[in-house]
Amino acid sequence: MNRPYIKHCGNVFRCSGSGMMKFVSHCMQRFFLFLLLIVSTSGVFLSCTKEQYCSNPVVAYLNSGFYCWKDGALTDTAIKLLTVYGISSDSMLYDSASNRKSVDLPLSNNADTSRFVFILTVEIPPEPPDTIPVTTTYTDTMSVMYSHRMYLITALCGFGYDYRLQDAFVTNNLIDSVIITNRDVIITNENTEEHIQILF
Repeated sequence: MNRPYIKHCGNVFRCSGSGMMKFVSHCMQRFFLFLLLIVSTSGVFLSCTKEQYCSNPVVAYLNSGFYCWKDGALTDTAIKLLTVYGISSDSMLYDSASNRKSVDLPLSNNADTSRFVFILTVEIPPEPPDTIPVTTTYTDTMSVMYSHRMYLITALCGFGYDYRLQDAFVTNNLIDSVIITNRDVIITNENTEEHIQILF
């Protein structure tokens, strides 16, 4: 009696006991290779798609401006040399930046408080009879408390976070105080909305 034949992928397998086992083993190998190829290709496609086609901003920044009192009015001021880093994330945000009038600070979505260290180098005006300004460096820490909300930006960009400021505190080595001017820190195309004023 002739055994039946099974055609698969251009090959012919005879349905004997050992032949059938070879056929099953061959098909399982092909299946797993195909599945691995699909998973790998999908990961690369999604990664490339997000990088190439997500044109939306995905991070909300806390915009903080520097101010001082001059002739009874609040005036923006520039810091001669500024370094800022986050305490919990241990990330350098500004490294010896010169003449900054504001900074954009990322808030942590894994906590309800973010803390930032400011290393400020400023020129102190001379007092008579001195005529040369004195350059001095100070260190202050600002703590910002908030609530946050996760939401879907787009299918390509994924999820982002908006924040609602609750309070802010600062040490007083050089910085005098902080004022919250806008409690809503949201993702925008142009991060021009000021949220906190840092007073000297």
